[in-house]
Amino acid sequence: MLILVSIACSPQADTTADTPASLASRFGVDLNPVSQGRSATSGSSWSSFGDSADSGTGDTARPTAPMAQITADQTGSVGDTISFDGTGSFDPEGGTLTYAWSLEFAPGKSFQSSGDIADRYTDAGSFVADTAGTYGVALVVTNEAGVASQPYYASATISGDANSAPVADAGADRTVYFQHFVNLLATDSTDANDDDLAYAWSFVSVPASSALTAADWVTTVPFHGSFLPDVEGDYEVELRVEDDEDSDTDSVTVTVLPESSNTPPYVDVGPPQFVALGDDVTIDGTGSYDPDSEAIISWSVAFTSVPAGSALTDGDIAGASSQLSGFTPDVEGEFLLEVQGSDGTDTQVIEFSVNVAGPSSPVVDAGLDQSVPLGVDITVCSSSYHNRGETMTAAWTLTSAPSGSSLTSSDISDASSTEAGFSPDTTGAFVFQLAHTDSDETVTDSVTMTIF
Repeated sequence: MLILVSIACSPQADTTADTPASLASRFGVDLNPVSQGRSATSGSSWSSFGDSADSGTGDTARPTAPMAQITADQTGSVGDTISFDGTGSFDPEGGTLTYAWSLEFAPGKSFQSSGDIADRYTDAGSFVADTAGTYGVALVVTNEAGVASQPYYASATISGDANSAPVADAGADRTVYFQHFVNLLATDSTDANDDDLAYAWSFVSVPASSALTAADWVTTVPFHGSFLPDVEGDYEVELRVEDDEDSDTDSVTVTVLPESSNTPPYVDVGPPQFVALGDDVTIDGTGSYDPDSEAIISWSVAFTSVPAGSALTDGDIAGASSQLSGFTPDVEGEFLLEVQGSDGTDTQVIEFSVNVAGPSSPVVDAGLDQSVPLGVDITVCSSSYHNRGETMTAAWTLTSAPSGSSLTSSDISDASSTEAGFSPDTTGAFVFQLAHTDSDETVTDSVTMTIF
């Protein structure tokens, strides 16, 4: 009779003891599954394990399973390295053990997963706590005969400021001429938690004869605000930035002077840009013009700030004195530039931002190495994801098989899905490779299934 078991994805459970769900409930946290999501006994209940005879037959001894054990739950603060000790695990038959740690759940804002556990396959695993809350870990040990223990669960309770308030920055005070648009950027605003921010611009005060209201604001992108003054004088503007929990404000004063007999050029290089690291940035000012129909006789583009680690200088801006210029970012982060256009009498200066994100790559995890008895069908599982949410294709291949096996990649069932099946034909080590491909690249990971 063929026994069908999902070895890599969902081991059988003893529902009489703790599970990741019950552990999460006991600590009052929301589940955030980040590994294999086992449903199995905790280390607090060992009564179902032992080397007694198989009940009902009296003539077949059950294999003796090793016992995983984690010394203690842990506490710490955000940023700490949290270590768990599994040296108390043992094999009743005195054999050597192999270890496998997994992160069963984490606080909702955490980016940690099983793949982030350092020394994951030793007797002491650790990870860095990236946010406050409760984390749940599990340890499984396997003896020399390939018999695995049930998971032993432990928790880490992390304290610390779960949220830092954002810091609003509306920029410097500025002076413009009447009948010219005022363009403001909030790109210097920051958030220590890298939370997504919401931006809102408003008038604190306007000149006495102004009729401007909140409805007169124009926003092309969330952190950009623009308005057209209707009278001369001082306009006090407030920027408000919010994350999910906190907010901050900053103000800037815009002084509108009488209209000059000469109108400065209108400098236009488009909205802020968002690019990937390695992409070229083009700064196109060819849509700029002078309202007096004069020529724009001088033009310049220069950096006002670059991200930490960047080696770029103004000399790296190609065509910096022309209305079509550009550069190639060398690091992630925000590049701020100052663009100036002059008609010989007046100069218009604007600030322009380029936000550079890291390369978009799949994060591939083919699962844990396992030891499986001959005659048991194997299921291998992907717990992969994409760090920018792109769609990926999956492909499993057999890259190595033991001597005497006649099986090949064509014998893998559902080889293009996240879960694939395989029926070993001999003992030894079978190595499977999982490849995930997005629109740009292919990333691989391997898992070994040892058949005994």
